Amino acid sequence: MSIKHYDVVRAASPSDLAEKLTHKLKEGWQPYGGPVAITPYTLMQAVAIEGEPQVGPSSEPDWYYVIVLAGQSNAMAYGEGLPLP
Repeated sequence: MSIKHYDVVRAASPSDLAEKLTHKLKEGWQPYGGPVAITPYTLMQAVAIEGEPQVGPSSEPDWYYVIVLAGQSNAMAYGEGLPLP
């Protein structure tokens, strides 16, 4: 079976990364490569899983996408009707 899903675990400290990584390992994920320090205060570890990940009903997404459309018509959203210099 091949690896089908990838994810990234982010943390602010090595102990926090170990805690979050332990949680992922209990869900069946495997470390993929080594941890990487993005900034002095951000550590990241890639994880992978063969098959389907098991997501519990209480888990929430890490982030949400917000699309702001207030005050714009459809034409303005595509850049039409903007005043020229």
